[in-house]
Amino acid sequence: MNSENTSILYKTARLASVLGHPLLTLPVFTTVLAFNLFDPYKALWISLLIFGVIVLPVTIRNYIKTKRKEYTNFDISDQKQRQSFYPFVIVLMVVVTTVLYLTPGAESFFTGTCVLLMLLIASALINRVIKCSLHTSISVYLALALWQFSVAGSIAMFAFTVVIATSRLILKRHTFIEIITGATIGFLAGVANNYFQK
Repeated sequence: MNSENTSILYKTARLASVLGHPLLTLPVFTTVLAFNLFDPYKALWISLLIFGVIVLPVTIRNYIKTKRKEYTNFDISDQKQRQSFYPFVIVLMVVVTTVLYLTPGAESFFTGTCVLLMLLIASALINRVIKCSLHTSISVYLALALWQFSVAGSIAMFAFTVVIATSRLILKRHTFIEIITGATIGFLAGVANNYFQK
């Protein structure tokens, strides 16, 4: 394989990794689902809650820490560096989960957020042994959650998840076992979410 093909492959993998980043897939999924389930005001409230309490603070923090060289990269690909990331994002998730619990008529989102919180806690605990792929775990989780609303959409998301996971391998951000670990956590969380949503 020549360097030009390698470059194209790398750029494609990088694009897939960016598009499949949890800080992008999670708010997009939340917004689309919220506007399909609720009136515009409640949908906007839930979307802004996810964006304002989770996406924006995590994005700003990761960017600053990357600039300061405290993180090797924005994705926090270093296992030890993730140890400081997980407590921060888990606290934010607890805040969002609590607010959703207090929001009338948002039971489905509260349940989904609870399960996502458990996914992050499990990932934090497993991180002591192995760094799992959050790109993969959250994508699998969202694909399974989507199954309740659109089988075609769920299948498409699963296909995109394969692309995302492959991109993480090409970029050398994760090993195969880290991808499988992430996929397993996401699958278990997705199954639990669908069970409790019933």
